[in-house]
Amino acid sequence: MSCFLYRMGGDLSYVFCEEEAAVPIKSYSPELIVIPLLKTEIENQEEEGEDEEEMVREFREEWMPRLHVVVVGPGLGRRESTMRVVGR
Repeated sequence: MSCFLYRMGGDLSYVFCEEEAAVPIKSYSPELIVIPLLKTEIENQEEEGEDEEEMVREFREEWMPRLHVVVVGPGLGRRESTMRVVGR
């Protein structure tokens, strides 16, 4: 991933991921700033919608204004709640 960033001219990259993936991704390269925004487990169905809404709101309001480019790539997993959040 680091060589890709250098070839594209990027020197500061944020990786938004699930909580359980944060440590392995962070140890991959010092150029990556890892934000464990996506919840790994949501306890029940009622909280699921609220948590998804909170994740989308935080990304849109707090992070989007700071970013110049957003790339959605492989490694999202297959969890339905993650797909809904990323889709929104």
